[in-house]
Amino acid sequence: MKRIIKWTLIVIPALAVLLYLVLLAGLWAMQERLMFGRADTEIREMPDARGWTYEDVWCDVDGEKTHGWWIPLENARGTILFAHGSGRNISGYLEDVALYREAGFSVLLYDYGGYGASGGAASEARCYADARAMWDYLVDVRKMSADRIVLAGSSMGGGVTLGLAVQVSPAALILESTFTSVPDVLSEAYPFIPARWICRIQFRNMTGSGSCVVRSWWCTAGRIGWFLLAMAENCLRQLTCPRYSLKSVAPIMAGSSVHGISTCAIW
Repeated sequence: MKRIIKWTLIVIPALAVLLYLVLLAGLWAMQERLMFGRADTEIREMPDARGWTYEDVWCDVDGEKTHGWWIPLENARGTILFAHGSGRNISGYLEDVALYREAGFSVLLYDYGGYGASGGAASEARCYADARAMWDYLVDVRKMSADRIVLAGSSMGGGVTLGLAVQVSPAALILESTFTSVPDVLSEAYPFIPARWICRIQFRNMTGSGSCVVRSWWCTAGRIGWFLLAMAENCLRQLTCPRYSLKSVAPIMAGSSVHGISTCAIW
């Protein structure tokens, strides 16, 4: 009996450690699928269904084609370059576009590789490359001045947007439900997982936002609503971070942290 108890005390912890290591190995191997596994290719609504004029935009990125919609607004005060989250493609963000248009902005929104009509597969590097290609399209093809372009991103797209913001000098930066980093979100949700050791996908927004120079900065914790209308009235002059709703995937404190560590220059 003592021998059985002795072996039980040895085997059960050993099995628990083994299962834990298998879990970590699985998370390490499958993190692209977990992050981008909801990549949506179905286009559910087109801009012309809302009576908007639009153009398809195609950019060459890493040997693949990245697709976007250019949705102009007559006499626009500027242009929004919008990066979406991980669970929908651009056809799922036309409500956001409607709010930006109401605030007086033209919009260019785009799909990452593997989303919508964009070719290839999504990855952190590809998302950053897609964002830069669309910025270059606005500046080089549309001949827009950087001080007329506002970068905006939702959830994961906030990380993509911050990655672009440190490379260029946009007029303003809007982050919706954005987190400090993927490891931070994973650690918050599952404290028993050493996320900072096993995460290859980072979207490290705390380090990325440290050298961002923009006219203004907005960080929201939920959908944009009245906030965008207020932005239209203030027109790139006010620093604010309203926290008026929660999002289950990226906690509200993550948005607060991103805002808190930013050293953006406000003009």
